[in-house]
Amino acid sequence: MTTSPRQQELADFLITRRQRLQPDQVGLPNTGRRRTPGLRREEVATLAGISLTWYTWLEQGRDIQVSDQVVASLVNALKLTDSEAAHLYTLTGVAEPASATPFTEEINPILQRTIDTWPLSGVVVIDSRWNFVATNKLAEQFAEHIVGHPLVGQNLLREMFTDKNFYRVIGNWQNVASNMVGRFRQLYAAQTNDVDLASFVKQLRQDSPAFDKLWSQHDIVPEVERGKTMLFPKVGEVYFDETNFIVGDNTDLHLYAFTPSDAATVTKINQIIDEPLKWRQ
Repeated sequence: MTTSPRQQELADFLITRRQRLQPDQVGLPNTGRRRTPGLRREEVATLAGISLTWYTWLEQGRDIQVSDQVVASLVNALKLTDSEAAHLYTLTGVAEPASATPFTEEINPILQRTIDTWPLSGVVVIDSRWNFVATNKLAEQFAEHIVGHPLVGQNLLREMFTDKNFYRVIGNWQNVASNMVGRFRQLYAAQTNDVDLASFVKQLRQDSPAFDKLWSQHDIVPEVERGKTMLFPKVGEVYFDETNFIVGDNTDLHLYAFTPSDAATVTKINQIIDEPLKWRQ
């Protein structure tokens, strides 16, 4: 019998998670000292409601298929953390069940200090519902001069489709709006059980005919790095390179950085912000 690297990783993971648990941690009587640490295989099988033979095969790295119910039962039986549960789903090749995403009201202080030191890029952080969670100092200045209010606490889609000041800033608005809705649609598909998100989409469809039309088309657009043209008051067109990152300690958050594409854009920006930017050749 040949065990694949993934099957061996799954086997080793199950064994180590089993060995770290004591009987009293899972409601079983502690009958004294054991020859091996942790729970026995038959105890895990009983707690998970599966056969001992089936569980033994998993720990032996056998090539067997498991259902989502079995994986969920093992998550509970082995008292796995959220990160460990996600790892188990990955190793078994079973899709992890979607869950409602809690609203994140702030980012960690280390990340905030980091983005505040970026000298050329305006940075925003949004959650999985596209609420603005954080901005850096430069993005705050952009928001003040361009849309007239802070972005944190607002929603990107609602700003895009219902705020006239925000609308005026976006060059080629129709194309950008279409891409934005197509990207959001992908995220929405993974959160269809989020009642609050469904309510948000329903309300935005009522408030914006443009959003309603794009949403009904069911187009999907991938998340890619791209150039952005914006129309800043008093200075006209400015050009940015947009890139994004997943936040390490909370993968529901995405960080978007907008960096001037050329020296001419920096010159224009310097006419409306407090601390002049320095273009790096």
